[in-house]
Amino acid sequence: MGCGPSSEANEQFVRLVFTTQPMVECMCCPGLKQVNGAIPSWLPQASYSRILEICAPYHACIYCQMDCCGAPLCENPFAQANAPLQQLEKELPSYHFSFSAEWIGFGKNANWQHVLEIRPGMTVGQVLGIEAPAQGNM
Repeated sequence: MGCGPSSEANEQFVRLVFTTQPMVECMCCPGLKQVNGAIPSWLPQASYSRILEICAPYHACIYCQMDCCGAPLCENPFAQANAPLQQLEKELPSYHFSFSAEWIGFGKNANWQHVLEIRPGMTVGQVLGIEAPAQGNM
């Protein structure tokens, strides 16, 4: 398999890629793709664990997950404003979330991959676009 986006973490963002449960047993394992890089300090373990819990539907079986000439037969059940994404935004408002669904593969090896990108939000007291004056220039 090995195709499609990878899960990744760095200081700017965390990208989580969930592979859906396949309709055939010969497919790779569903779930979160291994995260390359360390989860940044702005995303504590408790928040990360809660995100994974809320995102569980992203790697469940999609029953109409069949390929027709490189395209899915049915629409992805997770539109841009899907229930897990809305729950994330409600429960964890200090982060910015973006979501996409990608059809990966061809024939019996095709499946949906759900990509969730997490970025830190503004912290209390943070003002964008204003730099602190240099110590010697006051």
